[in-house]
Amino acid sequence: MNIRVETPADKSRVATLIARTYLERGAEMISKAGQLRRLETADADLRFVAEIGNVVASFLMLSPLASQQSTARVAYLSVFAIDSRLDDFNGAEFLQKVSEKAQEKGYTHIILQSDLGDFGQFGFLPMDSSGVSLTVPEGADSADSADGAAAADSSEHAQTNTSDVLSLPFIVKPLAGDMPCTAALPQVLCV
Repeated sequence: MNIRVETPADKSRVATLIARTYLERGAEMISKAGQLRRLETADADLRFVAEIGNVVASFLMLSPLASQQSTARVAYLSVFAIDSRLDDFNGAEFLQKVSEKAQEKGYTHIILQSDLGDFGQFGFLPMDSSGVSLTVPEGADSADSADGAAAADSSEHAQTNTSDVLSLPFIVKPLAGDMPCTAALPQVLCV
């Protein structure tokens, strides 16, 4: 398996993979990936593909989040697509390599919205026991409020119990030891 940073030549293969992975939400997720790519804080070096032969087996996009602590750098695992038809794809290896690349770039945490049962084996912890908190923009529970703009400063965000706003819990993978922090979720990720 070849793990590398996404290139512009991957665009159509990645879009096809996202559509296959997310099925009826495929067009929505392709649009969201496009919005995330255009965020002011977007980092092209945090978008990864895993290839088996000439097939894109998986795509993973990390989106940098604004942090209130200067020593903490937080990335949100915003898109994760897998070609379920490939038996020889190693998701654990892919997640480990992506985590290592994020840590090499100075990131201290990866946040993901998912059940812990799916990702606990990969080093993710419940957010409430991690020392990490998340702020969401005012009105984040409104599905029509996504505008693709970069996250505003923290004064426009409210620290909240995100389970009131979004249906799945947030989990955290610490990359640099125990480092408490607060990160701001951009509006585009709240829809």
